[in-house]
Amino acid sequence: MNLNEVSAAGAQLEITFYDTEFEDDEESRGTESRDDFLIVFVGPDPAAIMQAQRDLLVQDVVGLMERHFDGSELSGVVNEIDKLFSARFNDLVSSLELGKPPRGNGGGPQGGHGGGRRPRHLH
Repeated sequence: MNLNEVSAAGAQLEITFYDTEFEDDEESRGTESRDDFLIVFVGPDPAAIMQAQRDLLVQDVVGLMERHFDGSELSGVVNEIDKLFSARFNDLVSSLELGKPPRGNGGGPQGGHGGGRRPRHLH
């Protein structure tokens, strides 16, 4: 229930798992904790989720590349990222077959709502 506001427009959530059994004396012996993290994207629909993923990727790539290039030089990189996400979104839409009628002939050899049964006539 608390995700409603966060997921209204698409957002990323970073979830961190801490190794509660790891103790400080283990670190001094060279042992590493088993801490881990996961990024999850939420949103009202696949388009909003993909937009949040795209925005994060653009932010990360531009941040990394601005160390070497001026930000104004990176529009081509951002355009390529947009192409990748457009292709992925188009693949998703076509896999969902939105707007197409259901496959089959309505449930049976004779079609209609009753499957293969003869229609009932109420007189």
